[in-house]
Amino acid sequence: MPVELGRSVRGALGAGSAGLLMGLASVVPGLSAGTVAVVMGIYPELLESLGRFRFRRVIALGLGWLVGALVGVRTVGWGLDRLPDHTAAFLLGIVAMAALGIWRRYPPRGAGIPLGAAAFVLAWALVPLALGEGTSPLPLTFWELITSGVASGGGMILPGFSGATALVLMGSYPRVVGLVAALQWGPMLLFGSGAVLGVLGTAALLLRAYESRRDLVVALLGGLTGGSLRALLPGTLSPSVIGVGAAGLLLGLALGGFRDGNPRERGRFQK
Repeated sequence: MPVELGRSVRGALGAGSAGLLMGLASVVPGLSAGTVAVVMGIYPELLESLGRFRFRRVIALGLGWLVGALVGVRTVGWGLDRLPDHTAAFLLGIVAMAALGIWRRYPPRGAGIPLGAAAFVLAWALVPLALGEGTSPLPLTFWELITSGVASGGGMILPGFSGATALVLMGSYPRVVGLVAALQWGPMLLFGSGAVLGVLGTAALLLRAYESRRDLVVALLGGLTGGSLRALLPGTLSPSVIGVGAAGLLLGLALGGFRDGNPRERGRFQK
């Protein structure tokens, strides 16, 4: 049974649990919080609630997401500092399966083919090789925090794309993970404000874009996700690194990388 947002105590608990899983997913490049919402059957209602600013129904989910994101950042931050190559290989496996899953469920057609290819090349050329450096102590400027938050929030709500992938594309992922892992509340508040704007703005746009040109939107996101793999290439390929990467592939598969599209994703906002 899909979770019903904000309609009972049981629904609030279910929404909080869904938010916890979405928060954990949102800090992993390539693993989309939006995809988790699709799998759990709450994406149409979530998108309509956010796009039409009906916040009461998503309070429990938002609180769960916050807890999940903080736990996830602390875990990923520890891995980037202590075992950077192993962490990068593990995330590489998840992202690769996510990208392949997008293209399998929604194979690009027509104009989506060159658009997806161009997005892949652009992301591969622009994304920095940053994750192998661990978390970064270098501070982000005021505008970097706001724009990173907007990009992360926008990516977070997109099925098949990731807010963390958006940060990888911008080159700010290690620094954002570092400031959250260190609980720097001032920068976190600025980043979070930008993320809220990104979530609400993207949800409002998606209510229209998914109805008209969903094929092009998905092709673009699939290309960007695939191109972001460059940032996750480990510096060494020891047997243990390869084994951890294989574990990431298996986890990506278990999380739905090759499942058929869930019919609930169409929802009420689809024609």
